[in-house]
Amino acid sequence: MWRYLLLVACAMPLIANAGLQCKNEEQLDPRLLMESFMKAELEAKRPHHLISWENFTPAYKGSEYVYPISNPKIATDSLTVVNGWKLSKIEMRGSEAIARVEMFTVADIWRPKGSEDNLFGRRVTEIGETFIEKYRLKKIDACWYLVDPPKPVVAFNTFMHKIESDLSQIKSLNADSVSDDDKRARVQLEKEVPTFVRLKARYLGGA
Repeated sequence: MWRYLLLVACAMPLIANAGLQCKNEEQLDPRLLMESFMKAELEAKRPHHLISWENFTPAYKGSEYVYPISNPKIATDSLTVVNGWKLSKIEMRGSEAIARVEMFTVADIWRPKGSEDNLFGRRVTEIGETFIEKYRLKKIDACWYLVDPPKPVVAFNTFMHKIESDLSQIKSLNADSVSDDDKRARVQLEKEVPTFVRLKARYLGGA
């Protein structure tokens, strides 16, 4: 009897591990994970189910205020505006991996130190170069996740459509219905829209 119980006890971990199956096809492989993540990311629809937030706390990186962003807001958040991307390499490290994504970065939108609570305090820095962004991946209970991803990467056209639409909407408001935040947003958008029209003409061949 005791031998039977011993065999059952030894088999339990194997049975438990066999039951750990990832139900999401996109999380079965790091490459599939990155392709699914980037597709949604570029549309400013950061996929929560593919992310594991572990140690990302607000901090300062030089003069930039860096903070975790779960639901990107194109009008107010820090963003990287890009045109095209390519998964260049995935370095496997057991149950972890590093994905390197090559992207043409049009501009970096960032929040300077001291503007933590200022919704309209972000700045735009022209880049116009191809960069490699690194993403940390981790296998948790048979599924792969992105761990503490950097600030959102948004496609140029998605970004441009949103800020032009927002500016048009604010301009159409009746004077009586314009809030202080609307006024501040308009000031910001009237700077950003012409800036990105210029960047489009310079780097993407559009006027």
